[in-house]
Amino acid sequence: DPDFPTGATQTEGDDPTTTTIVSGQTLNEIDGFYETGTLTGHLYFDENGNGTQEPSEADMPNVDVEITDVFGVVTTLATDANGDWSLVLPQGDATSSIVRIDPDFPTGASQTEGTDPTTTTIVTGQTLNELDGFYETGILTGHLYFDENGNGTQEPSEADMPNVDVEITDSFSQVQTVTTDANGDWSLVLPQGDATSSIVRIDP
Repeated sequence: DPDFPTGATQTEGDDPTTTTIVSGQTLNEIDGFYETGTLTGHLYFDENGNGTQEPSEADMPNVDVEITDVFGVVTTLATDANGDWSLVLPQGDATSSIVRIDPDFPTGASQTEGTDPTTTTIVTGQTLNELDGFYETGILTGHLYFDENGNGTQEPSEADMPNVDVEITDSFSQVQTVTTDANGDWSLVLPQGDATSSIVRIDP
């Protein structure tokens, strides 16, 4: 029937309903429905960090995703072998959050496509999709100091080298500049693969 909302979910009553009709009595059936849509998602490893899944890039299976619907009900489900998840939800705003402490989610991964958490307005009878791409990362740190005696080791009396710029080129050829702190240290989260650091020797 075109007047019945597509994908509606029943909240009161049963359908179909079997009722025993009793002579002389009036029996009543009440049927309540809320309107629903479908929210789907897909997680993958964005190895080249370009925000698009290439044919050679793997899906991300077995990662938990928490979805909170418009009524505040939280449902947790895991991505399947293809990195996909799907849930029928009541119309209204729903928020999905990837469970980053899940052991199948790569530690320290950085997102290249999509947002997390994501709020989506569920529309009756429609299927809405979220795409989330991540590349795996590590941390590169460095330390600069004045080697006053030239022995290749920092002695307790030898000073750190603060406020010096260091240029780091990551595996995607992206260049970032960091500055050593008061202790002569620097640190940067980088995608997996080869990275090159260069001290800016013209730094005053």
